[in-house]
Amino acid sequence: GEVWVIAPVAASQTEFIGEAKKNWVAKGMTVRVTATFDKKGMAAKPVSLVQVFTPSDDYSIGAEFQGEGKPDRNLPQEYLVAGVIKRIIDGKVTVSAGKKQFTFEIEDDAKVEVDLFNTLDWVQTNDKVIAKLKYINPGEGFIQTASIESKTMLVGEEKKTKRKRRSRRSRKAEKEAEQVAGESPASEGASEESSAPEPTADGSDKKNKTADE
Repeated sequence: GEVWVIAPVAASQTEFIGEAKKNWVAKGMTVRVTATFDKKGMAAKPVSLVQVFTPSDDYSIGAEFQGEGKPDRNLPQEYLVAGVIKRIIDGKVTVSAGKKQFTFEIEDDAKVEVDLFNTLDWVQTNDKVIAKLKYINPGEGFIQTASIESKTMLVGEEKKTKRKRRSRRSRKAEKEAEQVAGESPASEGASEESSAPEPTADGSDKKNKTADE
């Protein structure tokens, strides 16, 4: 029932456990999926489960064939793929698993499990913390080991649409168009004045006829 202020130390082993939405998964994360891939490393269909994790002796990076015997590289085969996300383009996730890359899509309602060590980046208020602490002062201590369970679904930030930058040429053309538009009334007035008949010597508007006429 007491409130404590706790801080991690460099040697702490902090595990963060939670679940996330599809759009939280980002480039640079290490993920693990099971899917059927063709010889080019393309998944036959979107995956329904993605695990974001920290590599360890128990969970290393690589591709593990899920069938019996040796895989036929010319046929689609099921693999457990674990690797680092290199890029995400148009919903297609490309993972580097050792020497080979695999590409797959994630279902919109896919389950994303998070199990990370030595990170406090996504800890939020109301998360459950079970920790072994080093006592310093009343209500104060350092985390030696901790397990933090997220009580909030992790969601990625919505990407803002970039405003298209106009080129210098287009800005110049727009500026010239504005200048022409601003000068057009005066130009029209000048045109009307120049088209008016010049007064004759007797004050009439009729032009003097030439000798030929």
